[in-house]
Amino acid sequence: MRYESADGGVRRDTVLAWPSGGPEQDVAVLARAVGELTGAGRGPAGVRAAGLALPASVRDGRVTAWPSRPSWTGLDLDAVLERVLPGVPTAREDDGSAAALAEAAAANCPDLVFLGLGTGVGGGLGLGGRLP
Repeated sequence: MRYESADGGVRRDTVLAWPSGGPEQDVAVLARAVGELTGAGRGPAGVRAAGLALPASVRDGRVTAWPSRPSWTGLDLDAVLERVLPGVPTAREDDGSAAALAEAAAANCPDLVFLGLGTGVGGGLGLGGRLP
């Protein structure tokens, strides 16, 4: 996770260690990390927007599949994000698609196919610097 202040002056990173429990424990870890990044005790105050890249399939705000976190299947992700980041506009995207856009921007190549190898094989496509 990364937090950058609006003026670009404050930048913090943290790595999440997911517990072996279910989604409630995962969400508690996520909420703590958001609090640490944005300043202890302040919560998401000052966060203007958040983006989330994840390897899960999401339909109508609900996780429909997540191979490495099957306990999240059926979870109302939109409600979780509202609880962790109340009032903060959030956007979410498949991690392969987000990686394709990031790689295209870094390579200054607006048309790019990205293949990622991790717990499985994923990827994304950027055309004209956007997702198709």
